Amino acid sequence: MVAFNRSFTVLKQFNQQFIDILSDLPFLHHHFKHPTSELITITLIYVLIIILIYLSVRSILLHYKIIDLNKDEQIFIDKPIHVAHITAYCKIYQRDQFLKDTLKFKIEFSPEDYDYEDDDELGSTLALLKRKLYHLFKVSNIYEAYDIKDFTINDVEIYHGNGLLTDNDKALCLLGVQTGDIVKVKFNCN
Repeated sequence: MVAFNRSFTVLKQFNQQFIDILSDLPFLHHHFKHPTSELITITLIYVLIIILIYLSVRSILLHYKIIDLNKDEQIFIDKPIHVAHITAYCKIYQRDQFLKDTLKFKIEFSPEDYDYEDDDELGSTLALLKRKLYHLFKVSNIYEAYDIKDFTINDVEIYHGNGLLTDNDKALCLLGVQTGDIVKVKFNCN
C-alpha cells in the first residue's frame, strides 16, 4: 500500500509539473484558467500522447516485421494501391554461372490479372508475376539460344530493394512493390 501511495504521489507531482509547463504556453494559457477546462485539456493531451506512442510502436513493429497485418486490419487511410506496371531486369544463370545476356521486361497488370484471394482490389500476387516472367522467358530467343531444358516457375527468383520476395500468395503491394518500381529477377536454369 505504501508503494502504491508513493507511486500515486510521484504521478501527481509529474502531472502538476506538466500542467505548469503547458499553462505557460501562450496558445494554451486560456485553457488552464478554469478547473473544468484544465481537466478536459489535460485529458485530451494525455489521450493524444497515448495514441502517438501506440502508433509509433506499431509502425516500428510492422517495419521490422515483428508483427504482420491481419486480413481485416488496415493501417492505410485507403486501400493500398494495386501495382499497375513494373519493370523487370532479368539475369540468366545456367549451372550457377551468369550468362552475359540480360532481359528487360515491362509488365502491366490489368484487372483480369488481379488474383489476390483475400481482396481483389489489392491486385496481383507474386505468384502471378513469377508466372508471367516464366512464360515471357520461355518464349524468348535467349531461352532457345542456350538450349535450356530444365526450367520451372520455382527457378524464378524476384528481388525488390535488398531482399528476395518469397511469399507467393501475397499481393505485390503488400510486399512493398509499387507501380513503376524496378524488380530484379534471377532465372536459375540448368
